[in-house]
Amino acid sequence: MRNESAYSIKQRVKRGATPIHQKIPREGSRLRLIYDAFMSRKLEAIRFDKELGVSPTTVQTAVHNLTDFYGLDIRPGKYGTGYRLVGEWFGRVYVDYSKEAEEQARTT
Repeated sequence: MRNESAYSIKQRVKRGATPIHQKIPREGSRLRLIYDAFMSRKLEAIRFDKELGVSPTTVQTAVHNLTDFYGLDIRPGKYGTGYRLVGEWFGRVYVDYSKEAEEQARTT
């Protein structure tokens, strides 16, 4: 895991430094389990305590780490339905998965 938050990396890039590529969590870790669940089910609410058997404290810590250190935009669902991945930062570029889903729905 990186030692810098997404905010500090964005500030460094604004000053002209080269961007750091996003890394993914180490294989076999709980963080990687949660990361893979978010990446496989973008925009879907995930309840980790019921679906993956992960404690709520672990999920809150993982969401914080994935947001700050890996550039994921994770938001809580409505009325306690879990968390959902709505976007991702790649350096200065933000990829909004909800806009992509809307565009795909229009073309189909």
